[in-house]
Amino acid sequence: MTTAFALSRSPLFVLIVLVLTLAACGTTTTPHDFQLDAGTVSSIAAEGALMADDVGPGGTTNAFTKVHAGELATTAEELRFTLLANTPQGGVHARALAAIAHQVSLRVAVVATRPPQREAQRLRRELQRLAAAAGRMAEQG
Repeated sequence: MTTAFALSRSPLFVLIVLVLTLAACGTTTTPHDFQLDAGTVSSIAAEGALMADDVGPGGTTNAFTKVHAGELATTAEELRFTLLANTPQGGVHARALAAIAHQVSLRVAVVATRPPQREAQRLRRELQRLAAAAGRMAEQG
C-alpha cells in the first residue's frame, strides 16, 4: 500500500478535503436575493417600530414583547451574517444592508426589554428610519 493511498483513506484526510470543498462553495447574493433580503430587513424594522410604539401601559404583554422582539432580533442578525458570508453579484450592496440589519437587530433587542416610554419612542423613530433605508435598497435592487 502506497503512502498516498493510505493517506487518502485516512479519516482526517477525508475531513480536511470535505472542509476545503465546502469552504470553496460559497453562495452568492443576486440582485433578486438582495431585494428579498432588503424587504425582509425593512419588514423586521417596521414590526420592531410597531412593537416599540406599543410599549407601556395598555400595550402588548411583557411575554409577547420579549419573545417576539427576541425572534425578530435573531432573524435580523442571522440575515446579517448571511449577507456578510455571501458573495455579492451585480452591484449588490450586501455589506451596507448587513450593517442596517445589525442596527435593526440591536434596537429590536432593546425593545424586547420593554424600555421606558421615552426610550421606546426613540427606538420607534430609529427603527422607522432603518425600515425606510432598507425599503429604498429593496426598491433599487
